Amino acid sequence: MMLKLLLIALFLTSTFRTLGQTQKSVHKVLGMVVHSINGTDTVAYTDKYDVFLFDESGQYPTLFKQTREKPKFSVSLNEQQLMQYSHIMVITTNKVIPNGPVPCTTKVNIPYRNNTKCMFNISYCESNDNWYINPKPVIIYKPVIYIYPISDQFTKINHEYLGEITFTYPEYGNGWRVLAKPDGTLLNLIDSTIHRYLFWEGIAHASFNKIQRTEGFIVKSRDIIPFLEKTLKKLGLNAIESNDFITFWAPRMMIKDRSFIHFLINDNIRNTSLLQITPKPETLIRVFMEYSHEIPTTPIKEQDLPTLQREGYTVIEWGGTELGSTIIH
Repeated sequence: MMLKLLLIALFLTSTFRTLGQTQKSVHKVLGMVVHSINGTDTVAYTDKYDVFLFDESGQYPTLFKQTREKPKFSVSLNEQQLMQYSHIMVITTNKVIPNGPVPCTTKVNIPYRNNTKCMFNISYCESNDNWYINPKPVIIYKPVIYIYPISDQFTKINHEYLGEITFTYPEYGNGWRVLAKPDGTLLNLIDSTIHRYLFWEGIAHASFNKIQRTEGFIVKSRDIIPFLEKTLKKLGLNAIESNDFITFWAPRMMIKDRSFIHFLINDNIRNTSLLQITPKPETLIRVFMEYSHEIPTTPIKEQDLPTLQREGYTVIEWGGTELGSTIIH
């Protein structure tokens, strides 16, 4: 009996010691965001900003922590994060400096040991007009897949996505299994429902942290619809697919005077989205649009897009994302 009590006591002691070590492994940093008025007086910053963990070596993806509207914030890091990340980064939502960059970015080395406080002066911020930096998770809205076989055909699609799938319709399960007809009608073999396309939506992780903005198109609001009609036809989309694309994206794009537009063609959405289609189509066209209402301040080259033709058994996919907002469409 005494031996049993001794063993229990040793177990509890070990457990509490382990819990204590776990608690100590969390490193809490207190931050304060300030800015200068007229280059002299420094005051607390009370507008919206986002806080991230940043790895200067680029080995680890930038990690979003929180959104704040008060000047003070706290961030907790575990031991692994302390090893992986070198800086805490603050990015403002609105312009801080007249004629300055949006967003305004500033970084501070993560303080260690007993020094747990740091100050972020966003009066001196970083910007690079050749790149759009967006370290938040990127939501990929409405990629849809159309299937056009030569004759009625059982088709299987497996989708490997380097991110998080948030919604599919019909339900993806262990993969889509459909009976596809030449007119594009899809019979879902799981529940016998009828569909025009397969729908998925997801959150990308690190691959969209830096989007190059050195080529693309700057399009005025009034020109969005004719631009998309002409461009999508060139890329191989038919009238129905183009109509689906334009009715989803054009209202979002036309709320501002101009949009910067860039297309990804058959690159697996920056190698984050891989489709395994059985049987393999003769023609596969994947069109993905990136756009932003933040117009590059440096000259950009007009993107040279291919003219794509459809031959035989064809699979089409289109989707897109909006750059420059908290949630990217």
